[in-house]
Amino acid sequence: MSIGRDVVEPASLPEYERLQQALRKREHVEVRYAVRHRDTGQRWLMSRVEPAELSPGRPVCTVVTLDVSEEESSRQRNAQLLRELSTILDLNPAGMAYLRGSEVLRSNRRFESLLGLPAGSATGQSFDNLLVRAGVPGASARQALLNAVQQGLCEVEYQLPISTQRPQPVWVSLALRRASEGGPGPSEIVAVLTDITRLRAQQAEMEGLERERELMFSLSDVGIIYQREGRIERANQAIAEMTGRPQESLKGLALSELYEDERAYLNYSAHERRDLTLHGRAVGERRLTRRDGSGFWAQVSVRPVDPQDPGAGAICSFVSVDERRRARETLLVQADRTRAILDSVLVGIVTVGDQGIEWMNRSARRMFGGELADFIAQPISVVASDDPEHPLRRTNWLATLEEGQAETLSASSRPATGVIFGWWAMPWSRAATAAPAN
Repeated sequence: MSIGRDVVEPASLPEYERLQQALRKREHVEVRYAVRHRDTGQRWLMSRVEPAELSPGRPVCTVVTLDVSEEESSRQRNAQLLRELSTILDLNPAGMAYLRGSEVLRSNRRFESLLGLPAGSATGQSFDNLLVRAGVPGASARQALLNAVQQGLCEVEYQLPISTQRPQPVWVSLALRRASEGGPGPSEIVAVLTDITRLRAQQAEMEGLERERELMFSLSDVGIIYQREGRIERANQAIAEMTGRPQESLKGLALSELYEDERAYLNYSAHERRDLTLHGRAVGERRLTRRDGSGFWAQVSVRPVDPQDPGAGAICSFVSVDERRRARETLLVQADRTRAILDSVLVGIVTVGDQGIEWMNRSARRMFGGELADFIAQPISVVASDDPEHPLRRTNWLATLEEGQAETLSASSRPATGVIFGWWAMPWSRAATAAPAN
């Protein structure tokens, strides 16, 4: 059957011309070309020309033409699939290579880039040699391949040093997976190379933050407890020393065990729940007990881990205020004793602060004819006479008198007359003494 030029597809005309030229010159050729049939549509044909001689001087050509449409369709589909897969591999951020034994049969550009190789230079090379050239110890590279062959999978991480292609060290993760079952021939292996430099940096940063948090938690002088549903999940050494308990024994301990009794714990808890609802935190002084039964006072601060999730627990911090409370109680006792002494003297004494009169002794109250409640928070001028020039009507005494400075004056007062007033300054207030004039 003769194939006319008019039925050949335009894209196949070059191959068709090769066939015609081979026929004219009686040369060997094999071509594939597409034709357009009026009944069956496009078909692919394969024509082979074989020159021969029937006898000396009588050359002939044998032409065989076959319909290879199905084969060509399969070939084109495979070629399209190969192009798609090649595009996917080339655009993949991970470096990938296919090995037979240790030889690289195929790799994408990213694989070569991570190893600092020129484009297309990895094919046919020994995989372990490529790793060694990139800076991986040879023994480690060979062991990775051996593990992949024996176990079917091997995952390792390497740090590739600085080179002309790498201005900074690069961390890579190498995953080797056997693609074929073990047989008499070399194993086929898929290698995946991933740049994990950023992940490594993030991990190092997170580990550093974790170490810092752990140091702040463990070495803090403030007792810290993480509690959930009334039980201690974690406690630091400071609270262990504060309560006289081993740190490991606090885990799982009911929080109520740190208080004097269950009733006190429930009372404190009710206040904490109210403050957490209103303010998002709770602060207060609590009476706690040590392991030996002795008690101490601590300032407790409670903050929820997640205000929207009560089950997430809370962070409780404890600061011992025993010494502060003892000092405060001692000061109160000393103040009571001092006031008792001042009440016993026959000189009137008044303490005056920014808000007015703070205290009077018994002699001053008797002198000015009133009780202490009548004068508290009143200006000192309340005891002055109606004279507008009376010294006690001055409002700058607190500003002009310095610590240790005293000023004596003589003036009349209400209701007594002929009283001498003496002023002196104290760090926290001003005081006036009044003694009856002779």
